[in-house]
Amino acid sequence: MQGPANTEDTTSRTPLRIALMSAGGFWAVWLLLVTARAAAMGWPDQAGMFVRRFGLFTVGIVLTLLIHMVLSCLGRRSLPVRATAAFVLAIPATALFAVLNTMVFYRWFPVPSVAGDLARWDPDAVIVTAIADGLVTWYFFFAAWAAFYLAVGYVG
Repeated sequence: MQGPANTEDTTSRTPLRIALMSAGGFWAVWLLLVTARAAAMGWPDQAGMFVRRFGLFTVGIVLTLLIHMVLSCLGRRSLPVRATAAFVLAIPATALFAVLNTMVFYRWFPVPSVAGDLARWDPDAVIVTAIADGLVTWYFFFAAWAAFYLAVGYVG
């Protein structure tokens, strides 16, 4: 005797096109805002910072689309299940992005605007503090995208 048939639809509520557009849009707004802030502050090496940011922009889109790929596997499961998964998936994406962002700007390709902090304080402490600050900021960025993504899927 067979059990009940699985009638749950396992297709994503949100098409890949919407995931791409929303991820690209979120990250493009970030890129625009931080570039405008750096220009308004008169920070040196605008072109170099833009190259660093553009690399991180690309990494951010990839991480966001990885979250989409996992969520798309959850299909039409309940919104609380998908929301929990999205907010849990935002944790490793946040950690990776916060570390990469800090390492790019502070360790691997340090920008002139952080030279004072690195000279004044213990460089490792500065990096740990920057990562810790980034964890809070970037979690809310990924969570905001996930909430938007889920809302689009819910109404779509």
